[in-house]
Parts: sequence; structure tokens; C-alpha cells
Amino acid sequence: MVYHTSSYDYLERARERFAEGSHQALFYAALELCCGIEQRMREYLSVQKQISRKIQKGWQITHLGRDLNKVFKARNKVIEFTIVDETKGDPIIILYYTPVTPELQTIGDKLGNYLHAMREYQPEESDWWEDFKWLLKRGIKGLEGATKGNLMGIPLINPKTNELTMHTQFERNDSLFEKLSAVLKETQQMNFRVRYLDPEIF
Repeated sequence: MVYHTSSYDYLERARERFAEGSHQALFYAALELCCGIEQRMREYLSVQKQISRKIQKGWQITHLGRDLNKVFKARNKVIEFTIVDETKGDPIIILYYTPVTPELQTIGDKLGNYLHAMREYQPEESDWWEDFKWLLKRGIKGLEGATKGNLMGIPLINPKTNELTMHTQFERNDSLFEKLSAVLKETQQMNFRVRYLDPEIF
């Protein structure tokens, strides 16, 4: 069986292990979730040609978060990028950049603390397990939000050539990819609309 390593894949395995519910499965869920958070941040950094390979290959969530803040001026806002029909003014396609929020980064760091040998036994009825589950639940929800988007950064227009540079990522078999490809091939001139949204209400 192939072990896929996109942020979507880590998220899916984290959900599966969490749903199992056993104490053993929770630790595996935490591992997959930490990897998923880290991978999403690396996916965003990997398409930015202006940053060094050393930064792109980083792995600590705290350091990756710092580097992302330097690259993306919008930082922790969801970016809604709409391609608009020039004549009718109707939206043709809507794309989103969804950030790895500071809260999710903090959760990833905290979960990393669970991935060590236990210093003392925790009984079944201990609040320790409930706290662990709550953190995992929040982390899964946060990574679901961070992987909702299909833009890997802010689309940029070259002022000299008017060419649009846009990095996208889609889940397997996403029909939106075919639609976007068709729009970019067929449309000579496009208008764009950009909005910045709060991740909590997106």
C-alpha cells in the first residue's frame, strides 16, 4: 500500500485514527496530524521561488510559521480570488487561499509534546485523555480549514507583461481543476476580485 504524504493524506489518516478511539490510535492520530500541519506549511513555501531551498526544507512548525509570515503579507486571512466574466460581471470560478492559523500552529506544537514516552501512567478516567482528545479534535478541524483552499499563495500579475502567475493545488479527481484549465485557455481577458476573510467565519 502506498503511503501518500500530501497534507490531505495526513489529515485523512489522522481522522481515521481518531475515529478508532483507542488510546493507542490517538497517538498515531497526533503523529499524522503534526505531519499534516507541517506539510501544509511546506506546500505553501515550496512554490515560492524567491525563498531559499533551506527555508523550503524546514520542518519545525514554529520556524515554518515565522517564514510564512515573511512571505505572505496577508498572513492569517483567507484570500478569496474570483475570476469574473468581463462582459457580464458574473463570477466564473472562485479560488481560495486558506492559512495555517497561529492557533493550528500552536496545536501542532502542543501535540508534539505528546509524542514522547509517558513519564507516568494515566488511568482511563484521567482528564489527561480528555485534554488530548480535545486537542486532536481542534487540530483536525483546523487542518480541515487549512486544506480547504486550492491556492498556494496570492496570485501575482507581472506589471510589464500582464501575465498572471498562480499556483494551485487540488485534491485527486477534483473537477474544479478541469474547469480552471478550460477558463484559462479560452478566456483572453479576465477581471479579478479579491477579498480577505476571517478564517473563523469562512
